[in-house]
Amino acid sequence: MYSAGTVIGTYSVTATAVDDVSASETVPVKIFEGACLIGTWILRSQEFFDQVGAQAGGETQYRSGENRLVIREDGTYTTFRDAWSFAVVTEEGTIVGVIDAENSGTWQSTDVEMTIDEAGGDEATVQLFLEIGGQLQTLQIAGSQVSFASDSFSGQYPYICDANVLATTSSGVTSTFDRADG
Repeated sequence: MYSAGTVIGTYSVTATAVDDVSASETVPVKIFEGACLIGTWILRSQEFFDQVGAQAGGETQYRSGENRLVIREDGTYTTFRDAWSFAVVTEEGTIVGVIDAENSGTWQSTDVEMTIDEAGGDEATVQLFLEIGGQLQTLQIAGSQVSFASDSFSGQYPYICDANVLATTSSGVTSTFDRADG
């Protein structure tokens, strides 16, 4: 751990080897707005789907997969939804959706707001299934597997970030992420 300061700027920090106190190296450490945001984050999917379901007037259950956000110091980000699936119980049965997507772009932040500018041209694939007897059956309707361009993340979002938790809010839904990279 180091102590470089909290004011935006570049500091020189000297690190000393634990096993040989005579060995040390001085390295630059850059403090900038949004430093807490840098890293890999995993969405708390069930909390997210609870809010989405409440807004839609039903219940949405997280099933499996991952929604991962990677925010880089160079001002770029990528979101990955890897077989991220959810279920919605309807009168006709349980509908299961599976999303695979990768979106990227740039980001900036102040102390309280993050601005996302999605690069565009990224695709998302959504597959829809009907669950019958615990087995997933592909829905036999037009659009049961759809690939489409996705640019839905551009905008400004209030956020709160601490060492291990990031929370952003959009359209009344708070997305809470846990740091995955320590």
